Amino acid sequence: ETCGGAWANLLAVHDMPYASVGCFLDNAQRTMSFIAEDNTMTNSKCALLATSQNYLFFATQYGNSCWGSNDAKAFKALGTSTATCNMKCAGSATETCGGPWSNSVFALGNPQVQMLGCFADSATRTMSAVVEIPDLGMTNSKCAY
Repeated sequence: ETCGGAWANLLAVHDMPYASVGCFLDNAQRTMSFIAEDNTMTNSKCALLATSQNYLFFATQYGNSCWGSNDAKAFKALGTSTATCNMKCAGSATETCGGPWSNSVFALGNPQVQMLGCFADSATRTMSAVVEIPDLGMTNSKCAY
């Protein structure tokens, strides 16, 4: 599998499909596992983070936090709410990211990666660096996350 090369980038578009499950209540014992808190959080960002940790479900809460779970029974245990998932995402005023003690929960679909091709690079960088990971087992699929 080719993963770029000397002064070359293999460019791909990553699509992370997900579907809303609903708004579910939370408490101090937590119904899902903490993934991250970020002042630029969006539902898409949380989807990518949850996928990288092999979760089947993810949730945003309080506008800026991301949670994950593989246990639907656990995150549904405290019931649903139609009114408390009302906070805008810290990273997008057009998205809702849960609320106080309320999770906007989503089910993850199968990720799709479309390879666009190989493009020349230079010392001034044609793309902004995302993350450089010294992983000798790097693959195109790993890089997409």
